[in-house]
Amino acid sequence: MTGRWRLAADVWRAGRADPRALAERRRVRLDALVAHARRHSRFYAERYASLGPGPVPLERLPVVTKAELMARFDDWVTDPEVTRRGVAEFAADPEHVGREYLGRYLVLTTSGTTGIPALFLQDRPALDVLEALTLVRVAPGMLAPRTVVAVLRGGGRAAAVWATGRPYGGASLLRRQIHRRPSRAKRLRLFSALDPVEELVAGLTAFRPAMLSGYATVLAVLAREQREGRLDIHPALVNNGGETLTPDTRRLIESAFGARVSDGYGASEMIMIAYDCGHGSKHVHADWAILEPVDADLRPVAPGERSTTVLLTVLANRVQPVIRYDLGDAVVLRPDPCPCGSRLPAIDVVGRTNDVLHFAAPDGRDVAMAPLPLVTLVEAVPGVRSVQLVQTTPTAVEVRLDTLPGHDRTQVGDDASARLHAHLTRHGLAAVEVTPAEGHPERDPRSGKLRQVLVGHR
Repeated sequence: MTGRWRLAADVWRAGRADPRALAERRRVRLDALVAHARRHSRFYAERYASLGPGPVPLERLPVVTKAELMARFDDWVTDPEVTRRGVAEFAADPEHVGREYLGRYLVLTTSGTTGIPALFLQDRPALDVLEALTLVRVAPGMLAPRTVVAVLRGGGRAAAVWATGRPYGGASLLRRQIHRRPSRAKRLRLFSALDPVEELVAGLTAFRPAMLSGYATVLAVLAREQREGRLDIHPALVNNGGETLTPDTRRLIESAFGARVSDGYGASEMIMIAYDCGHGSKHVHADWAILEPVDADLRPVAPGERSTTVLLTVLANRVQPVIRYDLGDAVVLRPDPCPCGSRLPAIDVVGRTNDVLHFAAPDGRDVAMAPLPLVTLVEAVPGVRSVQLVQTTPTAVEVRLDTLPGHDRTQVGDDASARLHAHLTRHGLAAVEVTPAEGHPERDPRSGKLRQVLVGHR
């Protein structure tokens, strides 16, 4: 049996293990991860110096944040050939999306929902675990026999609508598949969420995907186009990623496409944290991830209670150890068994909600602008540290920015506003006024999360 199939078999067994056996798997993997981090990461060696030798219980390990890890990037990583400068330069080239830095690390970047866009590396062990989880748990849950038949009838064509131009998770994973096997380009197609909706409608209608993936707000825009007869596709399966899928949005997408909607949970820190079982729950891949729902004082919350944030430990990745990392998402741990029968812990995820902006085109049409593509566009402006876009009137948008040290805030604000206005003009919205704001992005005082796009008028 090859290593890949041994890993898949282990994932299969873990999904059926009793809680005690699952906890033992986690303990062994956590001890190995901590030992590796102590030996090879200067950051963790310093943080853990006072803990003494040998294995340490999870709750004794200090919590880490994105800000401190990014500030100590070169000390955090365990491969001395990896540098923040090198990774940033690699990630800045759009041609590198989906390719491997140093020939062995997939690079992903995050949007700045905490005010700190970050760079993450996925090493080969982490990507092998991702493939095993997809094969053993995710795919069977999504692809019921009827869905499989419909996908095969549709030629297995899969379309994804993600932000492009930078190594965001969805685009990077799809590009990686094509780079590894170019023949897949015939049935895998990446569409840019930055394109005008008319172009997306035309491209998707011509491609006729059997599966469709994208951000919840983008999928909602496309669902309205389908319902109103301008889009004509019939996917058997629709996958949401990167945004919270509200019940109303799920119903809209399901009714418009007549398809099952799958809603997983992941992040650049760990691409696949939990999967949609189809019975209303997301099950944590608890053999490879430790998820701790905590309150504002980082104390555990009981099942059924909403957390303030969640601490993530990724048990597969060795190049950038993620151990008790404050992810910032609010979750609720399900207190009762899931009807699907899985023994893996089940959660509901709260948050990551931005507003869709609506503008009137000169011909009277309502033009909906999904939030994450707008954020990615502005975050790519040199000097931008974090951004918040606020629609202050039906025809005006305010750009609130924090800038990186060494950059003139006025110039960065003008550049960001100009880029956003050019994008809106491409969508037929040249009359929309885009202005840099004097104020800074306003974060939630408890979670520190930033709603990056919101409507400030009602």
